[in-house]
Amino acid sequence: MKIWAILVVLIPVFCDGFVHKHHDYNELVRILDEVHQECPDITRRYYLNYTLIDKTYVSKTTNNRNLEVIEICTDPGVTKPHKPGRPEFKYIGNMHGNEVVSREVLLALADYLCKEYKAKNKMITWLLENTCVHIMPSMNPDGWEIAYEDFKKALEPETKMVIGWIHAYPFVLSSNLHGGDLVVNYPFDTTTDGSPSNYTASPDDATFVALAKSYADYNTEMINGCPNKFKEENGDCITNGAKWYAVKGGMQDYNYLATNCFETTIELGEKKFPKTEKLEGKWNANKDALINYIAQSHIGIKGFVRDVSGNPVEARIQVKVLSNKGSHPISHAITTFKDGDYYRLLDDGHYLVTATAKGYCDQSRKITVNNHKGGKYREAQLVNFVMDPCPEESGYGENENEDLDTRASVLQMLYKDYSYRQDARSLEKILEYLRNREEDYPYLQEEMEKK
Repeated sequence: MKIWAILVVLIPVFCDGFVHKHHDYNELVRILDEVHQECPDITRRYYLNYTLIDKTYVSKTTNNRNLEVIEICTDPGVTKPHKPGRPEFKYIGNMHGNEVVSREVLLALADYLCKEYKAKNKMITWLLENTCVHIMPSMNPDGWEIAYEDFKKALEPETKMVIGWIHAYPFVLSSNLHGGDLVVNYPFDTTTDGSPSNYTASPDDATFVALAKSYADYNTEMINGCPNKFKEENGDCITNGAKWYAVKGGMQDYNYLATNCFETTIELGEKKFPKTEKLEGKWNANKDALINYIAQSHIGIKGFVRDVSGNPVEARIQVKVLSNKGSHPISHAITTFKDGDYYRLLDDGHYLVTATAKGYCDQSRKITVNNHKGGKYREAQLVNFVMDPCPEESGYGENENEDLDTRASVLQMLYKDYSYRQDARSLEKILEYLRNREEDYPYLQEEMEKK
C-alpha cells in the first residue's frame, strides 16, 4: 500500500485529455500552442511587449522568457486590440512564483473553453461570442522556475509589461489569481489614514461586493471551507482589501482608478505549491466560479456615444444612484473608447446616467439595472447617447464631489510606487485625474507635479 501511495503522488492526473500537473515554462507554452492549434478560429496567441518611459523596449523577463497570453473569443484579434461593443476580460495567474495553483487552473481553463466551444456548450458559446477572454497563466515565469526549488518574489520587468498591457487593451473586468489564503478581495487595498487595516470603500463598493460574491458563491472550497476570519465579516468568503491588510500601490486599485477596468484579487487556497494529485481538485473547485466571473463582464450597462452624424464622441459616463432617500453620485466616471463604446459595470438598482463631452450638451437617462433579468445568456443593458453640439462652452459636467479625498489618497499611494512612476501612461492618467479636479485639492496636485 505504501508503494501505491508513492505512485499516486508521482503520476500526473489526466482529465478529458488535459494533464493536471505542475507545468514548467516550456510545457506552459506547449499547452497554449496546442489549444490554439485545436481551436484556431477562436484563439490568438501573443506575448507582452512594451516601451518604457525611457524608450527602453521590454519584451522578455529577466531570464529571457515571454509573458505568454492566449486570447479566446469568436474572431479574436480581428479588430486589434478591441472589437467595439464587446467587452474585454482578463485573468492573470502566478504573479508570485511560489503561488502556482492559479497557473494550473488557468491552463486548464484555456483547454476547457476550447473543448466546450467545440462541443457546442451553450453557455461557453454565448460567452465567447459576446466576451473576449485574455488568459495569462503566469505573470512570473522566472519566479516559478525558482519556486520549484525555492521561493522568490515577482520581478520588475514583468510588472511594467503588465501595466503596458492594461493600457493597450480596453479591459472591462479582470482578476489577479493568487495563493496563500482562501478569499476574494476587492478595492480599495489602500487605507487613507495610514492604518494597517481599515475598511476603505471605493465609490463602487456595492458593485465590487457583487463581483466578489459572483466568484465566491460558485467556488466549492469557498462555500464549504471558508476561513472564519472572512465568513464572520460578510457571511461570504470575500473581504475588502484594506480591511484585511493594507497594501500601498495595489494593482487592483490602479486598474480601477487609472483605467475603466474593475479588478479583484482571488486567493485560491492556503497551500501555495500543493502536490500534483491536488491539482485536479483545485480545478474542479474553481471551474464554475471562473466561468461565472467572466460572465460578470455583462452586468450593468453598455452602449455607444456618438454625435448626430454617427461619429464616435470622446465622452465621460457619470452615474448617480437613485433611491427613496434621494440621489448621490458614484464618484467614478469612466471614459468611452476610441470607437465611442463604453461599458459600465453596475449592481442592481435605479440610476441616472449622464454622458458629458467637451463641446456637447450633456445627455442623461434614467435606468433600472436588473442583472438577473433574461437568465444566463444576457448582455448588459444597452444605453446609447446621441450628443448635440452645445452653443456654450461645455466642460465635463458637474463636479463629482464625493469620495474625492479617498480617491486622491489612493492615487497618491499609487504614484509613490516606482513601477507606476516609470510608466508614462500610468503617470499621465494619475495626473490627468488631479488636473481636472485641481480646485478640490490643489495641494496634492502641486505636490505630485514636483515629484
